[in-house]
Amino acid sequence: MANVKLSFEYLQKIGFSRIGIRRLGLQIADKSGYAWYKKLDKKKQAVVLAGIAGLVIIIAGALVAYINHLKTVEIEKARGSFQKFVASRAKGETNEIAKLISLGFKENGMVYRDAVKYFGKKTPGLGANISEIKLGKDGAEITYKRIEIIDNKSNIKTITGEVWKKENGTYKLYHLSALDKVLLKKEFDTKAEKSEKKPEKSKKTEETAQTQEIAPPVILKSKSGMIIPVYNAEGKRDPFQSLIAGTEDDGKDLQGGVSRQCDPGRPRDFLESIDLMSMDLVGIISGEQKAALIETPNGSGYTLTKGMHIGRDCGKIIKIEMDRIIIAEKFYDRRTGFEVKNKEIKLRQEEE
Repeated sequence: MANVKLSFEYLQKIGFSRIGIRRLGLQIADKSGYAWYKKLDKKKQAVVLAGIAGLVIIIAGALVAYINHLKTVEIEKARGSFQKFVASRAKGETNEIAKLISLGFKENGMVYRDAVKYFGKKTPGLGANISEIKLGKDGAEITYKRIEIIDNKSNIKTITGEVWKKENGTYKLYHLSALDKVLLKKEFDTKAEKSEKKPEKSKKTEETAQTQEIAPPVILKSKSGMIIPVYNAEGKRDPFQSLIAGTEDDGKDLQGGVSRQCDPGRPRDFLESIDLMSMDLVGIISGEQKAALIETPNGSGYTLTKGMHIGRDCGKIIKIEMDRIIIAEKFYDRRTGFEVKNKEIKLRQEEE
């Protein structure tokens, strides 16, 4: 009954009046060849008209229900693509991301290939709650709240006007929201500034190196014209340094020539060149495999997992807890050889 009422209102909305519906019933009766209708008295005509009008309303109701069903199907398709995109970003699944970005994507100079690379980066903790999906001519406009983990804290942004275009039956990211366009521009502008500053530094260093390389050698001559050789200490051992000290510096113990270097056959990771206690623990990522976010003295950030090596004393991460990481380091003792000692780096507390 509700569908019939909805359909009747729908017919009125698109221009049919009550009299118009009655006339429509008459036209259907005439075209269907029911000439006998005119011979009926007014009461019987009213019954026939009511039946025809009811049939029209039912058909219109079915049509409206079918259109709404198609809309629901399309909204669910758009929702499915969006949710898969968010889940793939969180896991860093570049291949899946590539399938969910439109080939016609173009924002702030970023094209399809750049977008796949950018959105394909692993973003642990990323989530989204859809508020509304509006269907348009070529696709869907999605409004949602995006949840990101930044410095071990949840950061929520409301994203509106993100456009997903339907291509070959699948909804794909086509246009970013106005907010994301601004954030993306800031990020790329910052990277561009850093890359512009780097060459100046290296150029200075290069010029200094060239100056040092082309510096003329010092040559002395005696009064008789004989050349006196001059000792150049660059790159050589200090002649006044103890030979014993030199033996200690080569990484060998004096007793038995045992190496004092921990794990001598293992290739070193980059973070093993940085002092352990100069690093800051800024975040812990929970999940199937916990990860730690550390910051080095120069401001660079790195993601660490259990088993990785950091610090100058062959430190190995043996445990990641919610507020700290525990590292096993190796220290050399002349009498006992290498000893393993555990050190902790606790989560940095934000200043109030």
